[in-house]
Amino acid sequence: NQKLVADIYGDYERMNWTNTWHHSRNMWKGYVAYNTAPLTIGVEGFVNNLKQDAFAARTTGGITDTLNNVAKGISAYIHGDIVKGKLRFFARYDHFTPTNKVNNSTYSNYKLNTGNYSDNSYNGTTATGDETYTQNFITAGLDFTPYKNVHIMPNVWYNHYKTQLGDTQNSAINGSLADKAKGDYDMVYRITFYYTFGK
Repeated sequence: NQKLVADIYGDYERMNWTNTWHHSRNMWKGYVAYNTAPLTIGVEGFVNNLKQDAFAARTTGGITDTLNNVAKGISAYIHGDIVKGKLRFFARYDHFTPTNKVNNSTYSNYKLNTGNYSDNSYNGTTATGDETYTQNFITAGLDFTPYKNVHIMPNVWYNHYKTQLGDTQNSAINGSLADKAKGDYDMVYRITFYYTFGK
C-alpha cells in the first residue's frame, strides 16, 4: 500500500591500482522507511570497506603502515503531525565513525586517503588534523504552517565529536585543545523560514 520503502545499495571502485598499492573502496548501504498519513519513520546505514586506505605512523621506528579501513555510519529520522495541516514535528540522529583501525599502543597518528573521510576541518588545517574522531549529530524541531506554503520551523542542531586517539597522540595534534578534543560539542539554535513558490 505504498507505506513501506526499502533499498539496498552496493558499489566497488578501484582508486589507485599499482604494483605496490592496491587501493579500492566497496560500499554497502541499506535503507528502510515506513510512511503513513500522520507519521514517517526511517533508518539508513552504510559500511564502506576501504582497502589499503589508512596510513598509520608507528609510535617508534619511523615506520608507516598501510592498513585496510572501514568507515561506517547510521542515520534515523522521524516526522509527523501534531495538528494536521498546521503543526508538525521532526527529529533526526546521525552517527559517523571514519575508521575502525585505531590502535594507540602501536600508532601515533593516521592519515585517511579517501577524500570523503579525510576530514581536517576539525582544527582548520590540511593533512595534519585528527582524522579519527567520531561524530553524533541530532536535530529536532517544530514545523508551523500559519498560511498555505509558509513554514516557520524553530529547531536545534547538536553535534558531538570525540577523538579515538590516546592522550599522547591527541596532545601532539591538538596542543592546548587536547582536553576539549577528547569530547566536545557544538549547539546551534535556529529558526528556519521556508516558503514554497508557485503552488
